[in-house]
Amino acid sequence: MAKKLANIIIKPEAIIELTEALAGVRGDSKSGSWASAGVVMHAACAAERRLDAAGVPLKARVNCGYEFTEAGPTANAYRFKKAVPTFTLIRRPSGWSVVKYGQVEAYPKAKAVDRVVLHADARHAVVEAALRPFRIAA
Repeated sequence: MAKKLANIIIKPEAIIELTEALAGVRGDSKSGSWASAGVVMHAACAAERRLDAAGVPLKARVNCGYEFTEAGPTANAYRFKKAVPTFTLIRRPSGWSVVKYGQVEAYPKAKAVDRVVLHADARHAVVEAALRPFRIAA
């Protein structure tokens, strides 16, 4: 039996488990596009790099999130909404895991969502890292 999607820690060794769990969520759906396990794994790695670049220490990354929704159709002539992939990841102490996975309806020219969500400790770490090169006068 496949593991519950939220219990799978995203890492290269778990790609088969992740693929099976995502396939279980998709079921027999043929409509729209779905994010593959490779896309989800790449997003988790990219989110980790973004937190690292922002100066967030490992301890403060726990409970940070990552949200992704693909952009809507780009053609001006396309007048209908389209099912696009969406997923949300959360950083646990042992790594990233998927907490939401599915599709949403996106209208033409709808913007993509690609953002890291910080909690309070991580936000303070980002501000501290940004101000580190400066001397704050009293």
